[in-house]
Amino acid sequence: MLDDIGIDLPKAPNNFGEILGSLVMASASGFEVVKEILMKMEDEWFKKAVLDAVIKSFKMRKTLILLFNGSVLTFVE
Repeated sequence: MLDDIGIDLPKAPNNFGEILGSLVMASASGFEVVKEILMKMEDEWFKKAVLDAVIKSFKMRKTLILLFNGSVLTFVE
């Protein structure tokens, strides 16, 4: 469904990612939920946009390690 919305509203994946990041930071959700959502998305560009927005929402300058799709990804801001 986000794929359809993303076509009409190009900022939708970014905004959705910021919301997910805020939920993770507030301990209202975990990365497992983010992973499940990303796995259900079909478009790779939208996946990347959502994940980038989640990472940017943390606003910290430390290394963040995520478990995604069985592999470890390291992001340095």
